Amino acid sequence: MLFTLSSKKVKELCGGNCAESDSAQFPPYDFPRLDFLSESQYDTENVDLLERRQTMPEESKLVKRAEEFARKKHAGQFREHKAHQPFIIHPEEVYILVRDSGGKEEEEAASWVHDTVEDTPTTLDEIEKELGLKVREIVDGLTDPPEFKGLPLLVRKARQAERVRSKSPSIKRVKLADQIVNMLSLIDNAPVTWTKEKCYDYAQGARLVAIACKGVDDFLDAQAELAYIEVMKHLA
Repeated sequence: MLFTLSSKKVKELCGGNCAESDSAQFPPYDFPRLDFLSESQYDTENVDLLERRQTMPEESKLVKRAEEFARKKHAGQFREHKAHQPFIIHPEEVYILVRDSGGKEEEEAASWVHDTVEDTPTTLDEIEKELGLKVREIVDGLTDPPEFKGLPLLVRKARQAERVRSKSPSIKRVKLADQIVNMLSLIDNAPVTWTKEKCYDYAQGARLVAIACKGVDDFLDAQAELAYIEVMKHLA
């Protein structure tokens, strides 16, 4: 089912500290897997129930190849988070958001492999050879330049936001989905070495990135804003 949160409820979730743009009425959207809000947090006086399309298009051959590529490249890697999950769970979650937001096949494919250049011995040439030029271009736009390495976390996130602002809608869609998944992980599955302050800095930086990507998709814009709100509540 689809829900619309009223501006009153968004302000309540923000603790009354939202900017005017934060409390605007969001368009209808649902939470197919990111169900971090309980039913009691929905404004039942302003719930708009709509039917959602139940069938998803079948995965293309390109997306299947990208998944196989990602699973091979990330094999044996684990996230340094409390749950110590296989790393591949992260790109899978990003892919689900990109897919459910109506992403194109090259965007879905890029979501699977978006971390391969940064986190595995993979090159952009290899991605182009296996998945094509369009996927290469998206992954290139999602990969931090070498000069970003070693920067303080909040500075790095600000540089990412500045960089992505001029990128294509495809790059912004995958980047925004990535930020949503990462913000949500801070609630109950943060990196084990991160302090509360570092989690806070990441959430603030991720929101800068989300703002830079705003306008590509209403569904993802709303998910990003609500993820930020929920993380801030958790860290308060």
